[in-house]
Amino acid sequence: MPKACVAVGSAGLGEGVPTEVWNGDEWQTATAPSPSGYELSGVDCVSSDDCLAVGGAAVGGNAVVEGWNGRSWAVQPSPKLRTPLDSVSCSSAVNCLAVVGDVVELLAGKRWSVVPLPAAVRAHSGFDAVSCRSARFCLIGGGSLNGGPAAVIWNGTTWRATPAVQVPTTHEPISGAFFSAVACTSSSWCMAVGFGDYLPPHASSGDQAPVADVWNGSTWSNVSPPMPPRSDATQLTSLWCESRIRCYAAGFAGRGDTSQALIERWAGRRWTRFPSAGSDQARTDLHGISCIAHTRWCAAVGVASTGGAGGGFVETTSNLP
Repeated sequence: MPKACVAVGSAGLGEGVPTEVWNGDEWQTATAPSPSGYELSGVDCVSSDDCLAVGGAAVGGNAVVEGWNGRSWAVQPSPKLRTPLDSVSCSSAVNCLAVVGDVVELLAGKRWSVVPLPAAVRAHSGFDAVSCRSARFCLIGGGSLNGGPAAVIWNGTTWRATPAVQVPTTHEPISGAFFSAVACTSSSWCMAVGFGDYLPPHASSGDQAPVADVWNGSTWSNVSPPMPPRSDATQLTSLWCESRIRCYAAGFAGRGDTSQALIERWAGRRWTRFPSAGSDQARTDLHGISCIAHTRWCAAVGVASTGGAGGGFVETTSNLP
C-alpha cells in the first residue's frame, strides 16, 4: 500500500483550500494557505515530498500555485495570469506545464513564463488537460470550436498540432466532444478521454457519451467505451495510465437527477467497466483517479451529494487488475 497520495479541491469563503494527504493508513486534511475564495483544481507530484498544485480564485481572480514539501503547503511564485489554472503536469521538480483555455504556462527552474500557442490554435481551441513525459514532450488536450476534441504537442521549443481527432462511431453521432484528461506513457503513445453531446434527433439536450482516443505518435484512433446501461449522460473526467495496456479512467454515468461513479479499465484493446464502491447519495461523480505503478492500488476522488448537499468522496482499492 502506498505511503503518500495527495488530493486537492475547494471550500467555502474564509475556509482555506482543503487538501487531503494519504499516509498509508488514512486520509489527513492539510489545508493550503491560499487566499479566501480560491480553489485548487490540479496537482502533480514528482515525489512524496515534492508536489505542485494549481488553481485560482473561484470567481474572476488570479492564478495561484502551491507547493507541498511532504509536511505542509506553501504559496509559490505564480504566473501573472488573471484566470485560474485548470491542470498541471511536471516531468521534474523544475519543469512543469500548466494550462487553462488558450493559455499555457511553463515552469522552468523557479520562473513561470507564457508559452504562446499558434494563432490558429488559440483562435479555435481551448485546453484544460496536460501530460508531460519530459521537458521535450508534453501533450495538451481540450476541444475545438468545430465541435471535436483538440490536442497539441510541445517539444520544449515549438508546438505541433496533431491531426484531427476521431469521435466515436459506436455511438449515435455526437458533437462538442472535449478531452478532459490525457495521459502519455511515451512520446509515441497517449490516451485521451472526455465526453461529447449526442446530436438531435437521436437524443435530447444534455445527453452525453464517453469519448476516448489513442495517439500512436502520428495519428489518433477512436477507442471510446460503450454507454453504460440506463445512462443518458456519461462523462470520463480523469485518467491514469501505466502502459499501453493498463489505464484507468474515472467519471460518472448519469440519468436524470442521479449519477453513479464510473471506473473503466483499458487493457490494450477495449474498455472494461470496473465496479465502483459508490455512495448512498443521489449523485456520485468522480473527478480524479491515480494508481501506483506495478501494484493493484488506486484512489479515486470526487463529490457525493443529494439535493445539492454533500461533500468530498474518496474511494480506494487494492483489487484492480
